[in-house]
Amino acid sequence: MKTSKQVTEYVTKIMGVEEEMIRLLPQLEDKLGLLNPWVRQLPGIFRGLKLKPNQIILDIPCGKGGVSIPLAKNFGVKVIGYDVIEAYVNYATSYAKKKSVGNLCTFKIGDIRDITKHKNISDVLLWIAPPHIWKTAKETIKALRNCVKNNGRILIADAYSYKPTKKYEDYETMNSTNIGYTTFGDKIIKFVDYKDILWEEDYNRARKSAEEALKKTKIANDKQIIKRYIESLNRDEKSDTKYLGLGIWVIQVIK
Repeated sequence: MKTSKQVTEYVTKIMGVEEEMIRLLPQLEDKLGLLNPWVRQLPGIFRGLKLKPNQIILDIPCGKGGVSIPLAKNFGVKVIGYDVIEAYVNYATSYAKKKSVGNLCTFKIGDIRDITKHKNISDVLLWIAPPHIWKTAKETIKALRNCVKNNGRILIADAYSYKPTKKYEDYETMNSTNIGYTTFGDKIIKFVDYKDILWEEDYNRARKSAEEALKKTKIANDKQIIKRYIESLNRDEKSDTKYLGLGIWVIQVIK
């Protein structure tokens, strides 16, 4: 069992925020779209998947359930979600009940690296705004496809680099990413390249959420933490827009 300190260090590393900010992230309200540039684009993508009732959707990391809970509501699918942030899991569980799909949704605290060791447990896997646990697209797809049934789908919404750069060494170019995702014979059946057009809206939403949290908190130390977070958003937006493109991949798993 991992200690709370180990979990915090892990989340801090993969999310790229200071350790003290991890505690405050669940307080940010943004219509469940936190760290997800594809809020408006995903519904259309999901309609194209032709989801059926009782299919198993594995949502990792699930966050607050803002992506997968509407799928249970609209398509009658069964959702299983995991996240290492307990407050997110608790919120997702409560939100599913509020939307009258608590019977279709199960959210648990869990390390993604452990979850992907289970074979063939889902029909569709959601890997949206993901942490870069595995350094390459090849290693990522190797882990993810293990828990998806034959002919199942993996939906990936992530960034790619325009060219190799040390600052974004965890991101590969689009070509290298595509090669990695198809290493084991799986097929990219849809790819939508948004390039840099989503960054501005995404960062504006994140800033607004942080600014609202800043207004509500009465703790001086927390105010300073959130202010530093907002400053980091301003820096990251310029850099991300310059070096990273955004895309959605739908991959058919072929075993």
